[in-house]
Amino acid sequence: IDNEHFGKIIEEMDRQAYDSGLIISLCATRNDDRFVAQMLGRRFDGIVISSISLSEQHIAQFVQAGLPVVVLMNRDYDALPSQAGRIYTGLYEGARACVRHLHQECGRSRILYIDRFSAHGNYSGMQDLRYRGFVHQMRESGLPLSEANIITGCHSEEQVVETIVKRIQSGFDADALFGRNDRLAALGALALRELKKEIPKDVSLIGFDNSTLSRYVTPPLTTMEIDRPLIAQAAIQMLQELIEGRKVLDRHFETRLIRRGSTI
Repeated sequence: IDNEHFGKIIEEMDRQAYDSGLIISLCATRNDDRFVAQMLGRRFDGIVISSISLSEQHIAQFVQAGLPVVVLMNRDYDALPSQAGRIYTGLYEGARACVRHLHQECGRSRILYIDRFSAHGNYSGMQDLRYRGFVHQMRESGLPLSEANIITGCHSEEQVVETIVKRIQSGFDADALFGRNDRLAALGALALRELKKEIPKDVSLIGFDNSTLSRYVTPPLTTMEIDRPLIAQAAIQMLQELIEGRKVLDRHFETRLIRRGSTI
């Protein structure tokens, strides 16, 4: 809920839904049976899920109860119910494009990926599409890749900055930082400032989501833009089709690289 990217998608969805005679209710997910029971008890017409942590088991409970479900695919699932609609927002290919930009256009090879922080231990793995895109493109490009390339396991913003500083000071001579989102990239900028590293002369910096923050940091942040208006429109259309009992096809969207001063 506190993520600007998600908030903008909700804003677009609300506009589309209202024009179609629907009202949006918003809630943060709780990965437990009580949350599912409360959601089902409120008799919603359908549900759009954009959550990395909500389990397949709980998504399946919604579907089994007859609730139309659309999933914004932030990660892969082992056994997502076939009745659920799927929208791929371009995260995997977008992450790969970020690595290619840093390597091919900026000449960088020692790229440090900044994963999300979580107070509840919800960190990324290979099922996460951004994380997987980073790993796959690093390998395909023949770039060095080990655990040292990934900042993960942090509980707070402060710990993210501290971990980046320690990683670089301990010998990982990063020439590029890739934030999972713009907020994390901005934390990377703070760490680089503490290290007296100049952006982009010493270290290139890239984010993801094209948030408002990306335009106001110094230098302005190169980032990957997700087509939020079209994704929101597709989510509401798909949900309506499911409510009407129609079968739906997966939808796929592309991202767009926004080049700014942090890499060029």
